[in-house]
Amino acid sequence: MMRSVVVAVALVAAAALAGCGSSDSASASSTTSVPADTGRATTGSTDAKAPTLTDAQVRGVVAKLYPPAPSAKEAAVAGEGCMENMMEGMDMEESTVFTADRAEDGSYERVYGGKNPRTETSKMPFDTAATPKQKADADAFVAKVKAVVKKRGWTDPANVVRDGYRPMQECNSHYINIDAVLDGRDLDPEHPEFIVLEAGHDGKNHFHSVMFMTDSNTGHGPQPFGPLAVWHYHVGGNCLIEGVFNVPQNTATCPKGTEHYDRTPEMLHVSVTGPPFSPAM
Repeated sequence: MMRSVVVAVALVAAAALAGCGSSDSASASSTTSVPADTGRATTGSTDAKAPTLTDAQVRGVVAKLYPPAPSAKEAAVAGEGCMENMMEGMDMEESTVFTADRAEDGSYERVYGGKNPRTETSKMPFDTAATPKQKADADAFVAKVKAVVKKRGWTDPANVVRDGYRPMQECNSHYINIDAVLDGRDLDPEHPEFIVLEAGHDGKNHFHSVMFMTDSNTGHGPQPFGPLAVWHYHVGGNCLIEGVFNVPQNTATCPKGTEHYDRTPEMLHVSVTGPPFSPAM
């Protein structure tokens, strides 16, 4: 994981989540992924909890709390009422609540409200100029992502489902791959944690972007491209499995197998049609 775009981004995009705390010096090329420095056991934050479930148990909880994986036919169709849910609030303007704030760990943060509420985070000031190498690495990475999308045929929702991606809730635009979340790697073009689909006015789902996510809701995603690609997270009432997998809920009580966290893991969208690192959706 929509009730509205505001809630959806705070809850749905939240589930996107993979390997935190990677070093700035880590190199992400067009052919290699960035290994996570730490796994789900990451601590050091007031919002961190020691993991209690094995990966197999996590998959079991996901199977109980997420809807069944759709068929290829079901994935292609947005579903009755889904387009209206996903489009709700899109006429709201995006606004910056504050900028250039500093988090407790010294990182930079800026909070956006409006139609796409999120907290963007960076290890360097947002107005820092990218180096020529960072620009070249970013271009090579985006080119690799585009090549993978084309090779796997992910512009067809049927192939998204074929490759093990599933929505977190009904009318959910963010299709998650559990194995990719648990593989301990960040920014792996071959195995993004999410593929984002959006409902079109034709009532069908269309490819939007891939999304990478850290596998802990503490620490930060790697920034091998400097200020060109900054990660973001969402705050609010998040019921997460092991602090990673978001389970949108309708009550204040988190379902069995989940715990309440004040923030989600960090995530990073990569578009193959628009600005490559836009946080949209």
